[in-house]
Amino acid sequence: MGITGGNMAVAETGTLALFENEGNIRLSTSLPRVHVAIIGIEKVVETWDDFGVLMKLLSRSAAGQKMPTYLSLITGPKKANEQDGAEAFHLVLLDNGRSRMLGDRVLRDSLFCLRCGACLNVCPVYKRVGGHAYGWVYSGPIGILLDSELLPPGSARDLAFACTLCGACAEVCPVLIEHPKMILDFRRRLAEDPMWKGPRVLSRVLPVKAYSWLSVRPFLFRCAGFLARGIQRVMAPSGEWKWLPGPLAEWG
Repeated sequence: MGITGGNMAVAETGTLALFENEGNIRLSTSLPRVHVAIIGIEKVVETWDDFGVLMKLLSRSAAGQKMPTYLSLITGPKKANEQDGAEAFHLVLLDNGRSRMLGDRVLRDSLFCLRCGACLNVCPVYKRVGGHAYGWVYSGPIGILLDSELLPPGSARDLAFACTLCGACAEVCPVLIEHPKMILDFRRRLAEDPMWKGPRVLSRVLPVKAYSWLSVRPFLFRCAGFLARGIQRVMAPSGEWKWLPGPLAEWG
């Protein structure tokens, strides 16, 4: 069985489109007897005219090409007179929170994403930390938006602040997604969410405020340092903290 994703699906004829520059996807679609394709529901376009426009946008933004090197168009299993292709074809349309995003007036535009990667190429944060720092499949500016909605609540809350709001991503986006505007709205929602505000105050705001208060009081600052060294000798005799208690765990 061969399992693939898909760049687009054309509703007009029920055709799955696969773009690639290596040719390895075709091995998964033509050699196995069964081909299973899994795509998000936002990948479905209505007509071939829509497909043509989006294919050009994706190719140019992703690799500077007029079209992909390999373009596979699959409409069901192979026919009786065909030599190549799977004998059985199954298309899985994945929702996984996308319908909820569609109902969101602000974040719904992120579903327009073609996965070209143009926003990643210009993002100063992504250039510094790389893709693995985002913790999931999608990274960069668009990853902040998609991860916040497709992952369990609270899983991607820190990603809201992995952005300088420079706007470079919005300038290069071929489908005109306004990433900074959406990320700002994401931050606003976090600030208004009591489930996030409480832990954040304990783990981040209070320690910083305490340090600010102590830093301008030399005597108390030295006392706090002496106390901290004593605690370290007990809890981390090797000098390396393996863990921090309670809300301070985020600083570990």
